[in-house]
Amino acid sequence: MSSRFPAVVAGVDGYDLAAAAAAAATAVARRRLLPVRLVRAFDRPVPSPGAGPVPPGREAARRAALAALGDLRETLLRQYPGGQITTALVEGTAAEVLLEETASAELLVLGPHGAAPSSGVLGRVRVEVVRRAPCPVLCAAVPSGRVVDGPVVALVDPRDAATSSRLLSTALLEATTRGSDLEVVDLSRTGGPVGPAGTGLAAAVERMGRAAPGVRIRCRRPDDPSGRHLGPAERGAQLLVVGRGDPAGALPPVLRAVLSQAGVPVLLVPPAAAPLARAPVLALSLAPGRAGDPDRRPERSDLSPTDRSEYGR
Repeated sequence: MSSRFPAVVAGVDGYDLAAAAAAAATAVARRRLLPVRLVRAFDRPVPSPGAGPVPPGREAARRAALAALGDLRETLLRQYPGGQITTALVEGTAAEVLLEETASAELLVLGPHGAAPSSGVLGRVRVEVVRRAPCPVLCAAVPSGRVVDGPVVALVDPRDAATSSRLLSTALLEATTRGSDLEVVDLSRTGGPVGPAGTGLAAAVERMGRAAPGVRIRCRRPDDPSGRHLGPAERGAQLLVVGRGDPAGALPPVLRAVLSQAGVPVLLVPPAAAPLARAPVLALSLAPGRAGDPDRRPERSDLSPTDRSEYGR
């Protein structure tokens, strides 16, 4: 059965940590009432015509991969009763398959990013997918077994107008659906004099608060003025949201620092295809009361992000 809603796609590769990506994708889909698609690349060359029958090892590996996907789906359906979870075993390399999926996905979820040195924190396949994916990419964290109830923390450089508005609306959606607070960290102050959060970003945060009164939002400067180290608030967050940067360039230093230091999930937001001044952003507002109230009622609000001049180019 197909869905008219875009899916939350989880890239799985048969290893144990891939289950963390699938579980994280299911949790996001459950909060947003979206379908889940479990995708595994099958990168075993098919013999050329006339070269003889397909090697039995290849067919056995294919059957094993399909069975593993089916078992994972059955496990996740218990976490998402009534949800739609589909599986796909797709011929091709991991990067090719995942990038093809991102063309129509709401979100791509990858397994834990680990804590390697920043030069290798993602690995070759992940770097390619993260840089080129048109949709946000969530790097799941290694399961810790503990409940993390910290805020959603958005690391925003308001000088990057192409990313800032999309990053803010994505972070607000996450905070709203998680029932958490939202902290917006103004990275425009990194590497310079320490001062209050930028007035343009503060104004955007104020408008977000009016659009989503059920979410408590605050704007602040980073704990580390250099932007190279995460502070206690970032390390205790339940989710970090950060801009991915220009797909044609190297990964931004802030992103590398986050991925090499964070032990929490990291949501990477690509720039908007074309900055739209005053374009409406749809977000959920929780009323009455603030996020977490048992009697809250979801309703939709229109949030207009700040335009380029207000972000301070």
